Amino acid sequence: MMRAVIARDKVLRMVERAVPVPSGSEVLVKIAYAGVNRADLLQKDGHYPPPAGASDIIGLECSGTIEALGNEAHKFRVGDRVAALLKGGGYSEYVAIDQGCVGKVPDEMKLSEAAAIPEVWTTAYQLVHRIARTRPTDTVLVHAAGSGVGLAAVQVGGNP
Repeated sequence: MMRAVIARDKVLRMVERAVPVPSGSEVLVKIAYAGVNRADLLQKDGHYPPPAGASDIIGLECSGTIEALGNEAHKFRVGDRVAALLKGGGYSEYVAIDQGCVGKVPDEMKLSEAAAIPEVWTTAYQLVHRIARTRPTDTVLVHAAGSGVGLAAVQVGGNP
């Protein structure tokens, strides 16, 4: 069994759940840290339902170590330090997630820092460099620089 956090009636509640078992190309991550996002807060308040088929456990990003591999998961090894982008399930002790949504964390990076990268930093990077297609000489104006994604966009703007 594992502990996990769900949102019910605008309150975060600790519940017991079975530890997920990875299948196919999934990996099981033993979570060390979870990112806290605006979407998590909206979900707690009932304004952001989880995607169809997603866990009712909140949390969109996490970091930790690979604990087990599905029979088709070959990108990682047990013990690898990783960060993951999730449809839900980050506020728990373990999460099973497709290996395509997981990235290795460099040795020089703390897992506490890595937990903030998958949702916020990936979104900011994608917006600034893939969608807006900025160049290093461009000036980037970020209107919501106080938000997580906005703050990240300020830092990645002009640095491909």
